[in-house]
Amino acid sequence: MTLFMLLCAFLASSTLALNLLMLKPQWTRSVASIGLALGLGLGGVDSVCALEMSSYSDARYSYKIDYPQSWTQSSATLSGERPLLAWTSPKVSSTSVSVVYTPVPADFNRLTSFGDLRGYLEPKGEGVSTQVIAEQSKGEKYTLEYVSEAPEQPKRHVITVFALRPQSAVLGVTAQALESDWAGQQDELKASIASFTY
Repeated sequence: MTLFMLLCAFLASSTLALNLLMLKPQWTRSVASIGLALGLGLGGVDSVCALEMSSYSDARYSYKIDYPQSWTQSSATLSGERPLLAWTSPKVSSTSVSVVYTPVPADFNRLTSFGDLRGYLEPKGEGVSTQVIAEQSKGEKYTLEYVSEAPEQPKRHVITVFALRPQSAVLGVTAQALESDWAGQQDELKASIASFTY
């Protein structure tokens, strides 16, 4: 049984409060934090633990991400020979998670090297409106969640991670769905974003 499965079973038990009290003080904070993150950030312990996720590790570009087991993997090469790897929902083709690897010059050693990341990542164009839901900058990783709408297009809900590997590359991770599909897909999409390491 994996640590994740044990944690899910532990968090789902009705004796969570009693168990937390019996833990060593330093463990209590960690387990409580994990429980809070799972319970609030990803739509509830039961739904998170019920997710069937697979892991993908890329040895060449040194990153790891989890994705829903039933989703279809595809790849492409973008301009500048940038590799793109994506996983798409078999139920709703507009729902996906993708990772793009982009080399950067050696003098790009901090997120501030890129200037205004929010302005850079927000969609632009005539008639495009964007509502930012959340943004966070931690270390060399910037995360932006927003809903965007373009003329004659449905609203799209997006979480983008801009992760800098100083003097080497940027890994761009995007989880997206139509806003009308977001409620039914957000657990998988948020779990993928939360799993990303580089």
